[in-house]
Amino acid sequence: NLSNQQKNTPLYVVGESVATHARAAGFRNIIAMAMNSVELLSSLSASPYRSFIYWRGVDVAFDFAANLPHKTIDEQIVYSAQAVKCLNPDIIDQFEMIGTLTLFSARTARIFADLAKNADISRHFPQINLLCLSHAVLESLPYKVWRSINVAPYPSQASMLMTLKDILQVINDK
Repeated sequence: NLSNQQKNTPLYVVGESVATHARAAGFRNIIAMAMNSVELLSSLSASPYRSFIYWRGVDVAFDFAANLPHKTIDEQIVYSAQAVKCLNPDIIDQFEMIGTLTLFSARTARIFADLAKNADISRHFPQINLLCLSHAVLESLPYKVWRSINVAPYPSQASMLMTLKDILQVINDK
């Protein structure tokens, strides 16, 4: 249970789902909800607060402390995303049925590349549309032969969904 002080602590979050979870946990003072780290950096930089607690995972793609030297950042690792060691055999058997593959991080792209190599599924890539959150994600993937290669115009979940909608529209129009 959160104390009243904790419930009223100003929160800056990345992503609507994080904001939703924070509200569900009892936090009432969400100051800024950014769609990505760069947007959050702008909010934190302009914030009147001088110190922040940064709850993060073990693996991060953006270093807030280095980018906010005029602020005090107390980084606390609160989760760890563990990669699977191999693809599920059912996924391997049905991989040829996948129409679009979405990748949201450079780390995920590198992990997927290793899994794909070990599962020997790259022969299916020319029939699959690839959708990446950013150019950095795309550049992290060694495979460049896809039905189509798509990068969301803005690194956000909403932008990914809009781009996926466009991909599906092209498929349905054929």
